[in-house]
Amino acid sequence: MLPLAIRSMLPTMQGIARPRTSIRLLALSILTLSIGNCTMFDRSTGPVAISVIGVTEDLRKPGDNPLSPPAKLMLEATARGLVAFDATGEITPALAERWIVEDAGRSYIFRIRRAQWADGGRVTAQDVAALLKQRIAQNRKLDPAGDLTAVKDVLAMTGEVVEIRLRSPRPSFLQLLAQPQMGLFRRRGGSGPFRSEWTGRGMLLTPIVTAIPDPDDGPAPPIPAAARRFVRAESGPMAIARFATGHAALVLGGRYQDLPILPAVGINQRQIRTDPVLGLFGIAIGAGEGLMADRSIREAISMAIDRAALSAQLKVDNWTTMIGIVPRQLDLTRQPIDPRWAGMSLPQRRDYARKVVASWRSVYGDPPSITIALPEGTGSRLLFIMLRADLRAIGLSLKMAEKGKRANMALIDEVAAYDSPFWYLSRVSCPRGLSCDPMAMDALTKANAASDPAERQQALDEAERLALTHGGYVPLGLPIRWSLVAQRLTGFQTNGRARHPLNELVRDTTSQ
Repeated sequence: MLPLAIRSMLPTMQGIARPRTSIRLLALSILTLSIGNCTMFDRSTGPVAISVIGVTEDLRKPGDNPLSPPAKLMLEATARGLVAFDATGEITPALAERWIVEDAGRSYIFRIRRAQWADGGRVTAQDVAALLKQRIAQNRKLDPAGDLTAVKDVLAMTGEVVEIRLRSPRPSFLQLLAQPQMGLFRRRGGSGPFRSEWTGRGMLLTPIVTAIPDPDDGPAPPIPAAARRFVRAESGPMAIARFATGHAALVLGGRYQDLPILPAVGINQRQIRTDPVLGLFGIAIGAGEGLMADRSIREAISMAIDRAALSAQLKVDNWTTMIGIVPRQLDLTRQPIDPRWAGMSLPQRRDYARKVVASWRSVYGDPPSITIALPEGTGSRLLFIMLRADLRAIGLSLKMAEKGKRANMALIDEVAAYDSPFWYLSRVSCPRGLSCDPMAMDALTKANAASDPAERQQALDEAERLALTHGGYVPLGLPIRWSLVAQRLTGFQTNGRARHPLNELVRDTTSQ
């Protein structure tokens, strides 16, 4: 069964409507919007209207659930970290105007730019160091085996310089610091690039100047309405409906579960932008006893899944399916490991898996039904139907978990925060509540603590091999992230981080 730790990380399962029902509800939503819900701003000259898929509370209180799409968007927009991702997904300066890396990658030294908080107070290195320690502690709880465990200390060296000391080098450390959940904010907010105001319908974002103004420069010019952003958090069907009727210029946070709706409402293919992200999209098997505690059963489940058919059903062009945990070499010294059955055809795999299940049945009797928790949405209904058929083909039955009840399996759907095997292996480790091999966790801990690169690589290799062999995570493919983008948002770019800064949505043509 999946314990509370992992169930709180994964989407809550609610009643999943059948595709036809979802489409009828969407059509009703579109009609309602068209008749009775005019936009509160001019669509061509007013603030850019944005719908992010998620819940409103995460938009209003992003610090409470910092990994949700609305929370990440708000933190990214209002609470700069030391560094950030630009529209292309590359590292760009934020509160830190420059930095150097010393001591063979164990020391990161940042010079803080002249900036002010939302309440007008000046940003100091002491502020940054204290807040950064808070963010690190919070995110360590969310990822207890991740790269943040390598942080030894955060120090304010002067009023403008902060040093982060690591126990061992981390090549992707800047990518980790650029994550929205590493944004720094005080009680009244962060340092921009926007300040926020709740309007009752959504969040109005207004650009702010982070540099402390010079009195000799005179009053600042007025901010044009088009530079503002108006953000709502709502369900996928409602966000799609709002875009289809022209009441939103941008939809963010799209995932697999709402993909089947897009063709049904006639969204122009050119307006659908898919980010080439890396990460985990697969099935987490909870720790427990009985059927799912048998490693051979977990392997049989993975062998039975027709990943190519899943890609066709979700209608995702060029979707990368996965049978291993780590998708690319990243900073490993060799290519990632595939399971031992990688060279077998689907009929061969299923034939083997049927024999495994038959052997289990001969000893223990008929296996119990397996339960799975999925987020609500038409895509989840399709995923469940296909997984149920795959497992039935080898003699197992699959049921949808009831709302609020524990499940044997649940979906992991996360974009990699940084390009390191540490991220992947930490997400499928014992602290996350999955069925796991303690020896794999020991190897990952050893790799985290290693100062010698060769020792670190050897421990990482061992952790990956043990985790894959244990089979507590059943890979399906890479995560699917899409946005709907109006033509006037000329600065929007797809990228491997699926991060889309709201201050870079329109390309600046004044210098061209």
